[in-house]
Amino acid sequence: MVDLIALAQTLGVDVGEAPTVHEEHCLNRRFRQRACTICQDVCPVHAIRVDLGSTYGLNPPRVTLDANTCARCGLCLHACPAGAFTHPGLPEFQRRLHRAAAHLALTPLELTCPMRPEGETPAPVDARLQTGRCLAALSLADLIDLVRPRQHDLWLDDRGCAECPLGAVHDDIAHTVEQANALLEAWGHPARVRLSTDGAQRAVPVYDAQQPPLSRRELITFLRDAAARAALTAAQDLVPSL
Repeated sequence: MVDLIALAQTLGVDVGEAPTVHEEHCLNRRFRQRACTICQDVCPVHAIRVDLGSTYGLNPPRVTLDANTCARCGLCLHACPAGAFTHPGLPEFQRRLHRAAAHLALTPLELTCPMRPEGETPAPVDARLQTGRCLAALSLADLIDLVRPRQHDLWLDDRGCAECPLGAVHDDIAHTVEQANALLEAWGHPARVRLSTDGAQRAVPVYDAQQPPLSRRELITFLRDAAARAALTAAQDLVPSL
């Protein structure tokens, strides 16, 4: 079996710790006989086990996660409808990703996972953004928030899913994309979320979501604005207040 944690570390991904399970939030615990096994069903490495317990409550429902098997893909964090899984690194991951995407809000953009670090793509984009995690970690809310400020379609590079050890999550990625597009269409939003397309590849810049760089034009604009602010401040200091 492929050691997914070692593979991720080889790719430079900080896998960190496994998600935390809050059994008290589980639907099976809160509403007896719900027989919910969503988290167990979506886990691509079978690290989650759901024990539905007994009908009369002698053995309460249990949800366990094997941290040694968990691949840290992040799918369970938003697949569970009751929020029974949390991860301390998720808010920071989301903050950095959304900040980097906002920095490229005017640029036709494609999101890619650590398995696709190269800068060539057939998608009609001008840049690629390395998310730092599996694309399955992107929730419905993430996709909506990432697309909402954009006028161009947002592309997800799923070309490597077929060969990836976590390829089983591809259907879940596609389902989340389908849900996002249904909402965007209902709201009349011009941009959509797109999965990879076929065609000739071309090289585009690749950015890291953890450290979004400035393009040359953006750097010039930043320096120009900074110089203008400095000049205004100096002028105000020279003019006596009335």
